[in-house]
Amino acid sequence: MALLFTLCATGLNACMAPGVETEPPALRVVTYNIRHGHGMDGAVDLQRIAEVLRPLDADVILLQEVDQGCTRSGSVNQAAALGNALDLEARFGAFRPFGGGLYGMAALSRWPILASEVVELPPGPNALSCLELDIDFHGAPITVTGLHLVMTEEQRLAQAKFLVDRYRGHSAPVVLAGDLNSERDSPVLPLLETTFDCPEKPFAPLTFPSAEPVKEIDFVLLGPRGAWTVVEHEVIPEALASDHRPVLLSARPPAPRSAR
Repeated sequence: MALLFTLCATGLNACMAPGVETEPPALRVVTYNIRHGHGMDGAVDLQRIAEVLRPLDADVILLQEVDQGCTRSGSVNQAAALGNALDLEARFGAFRPFGGGLYGMAALSRWPILASEVVELPPGPNALSCLELDIDFHGAPITVTGLHLVMTEEQRLAQAKFLVDRYRGHSAPVVLAGDLNSERDSPVLPLLETTFDCPEKPFAPLTFPSAEPVKEIDFVLLGPRGAWTVVEHEVIPEALASDHRPVLLSARPPAPRSAR
């Protein structure tokens, strides 16, 4: 009789399963300024960067201060090397020539990269750029863009305005992440927050310098505003591998428009 009840219950659960609502998957994003692998001990150790990133199990990793072929870091293609070490697809976006190679940003993705583009930012030619990816996340497109805003506050404001204009009304959900060189009380963050959510880090939000942080300048922003559900958000307490600490944010994107 007990066996019959178990079989009936199992069958009932099987019948009910298709109607049970499940939460959509969350996208795990990490941003990390790696200072070309130059740690606080003076050693350039890209393998150490990989060991910091591996346990974070990120879907997308956005990296700043990445070398490609520069003598100071052993003439290595750092984006490709980290992609190989973590079994993720890699893209590199150059800022400028440096030390026999190129200096810029990288993006690593577990999900198929549908397109990638290095987008120039103001104030003018040969200035800065962001690295934009369109990824296929469970069959739906998401735009993920890595940033490194530098120079004066006025110039960073111009860069932020460019990004707001570029992504306002964007057809896919958008993630912006990187080293903004701007704190929450600067004018840069409120401008970005006209289009993006900038979730608070619930514990120990400071990210720079890594040994004893005094500033929060590394962020993950989500667009459109109010559409994402944050699941996890933290600064990783890594104090040696770079002069910044990594930031992890896990969030559920809005449903694709066709599914609404």
